[in-house]
Amino acid sequence: MSIIDIVPLIVPQPDIVYTRLRYNIEQVIPNVSASVSAFLYTDGNEYKRVGLILEQPEYNRWGTDDSFIVNWIIEKLGVVVKS
Repeated sequence: MSIIDIVPLIVPQPDIVYTRLRYNIEQVIPNVSASVSAFLYTDGNEYKRVGLILEQPEYNRWGTDDSFIVNWIIEKLGVVVKS
């Protein structure tokens, strides 16, 4: 699992700026689903955990390459990866 730099995401009330994303695959039920924890981090290392469930038919698209999971998380959270 690696840290992914994202374009700053500002969450109002109070203003929190998340700049990094980390994820962890928590549980996999083969051929059915996977539960994923995504962590959005501030520069001060404060974080917010978001639980996500990868279900069919998306689960079947996962394959053996975690780049699908990374792109899926980014899409679900609506963040943009820094270039």
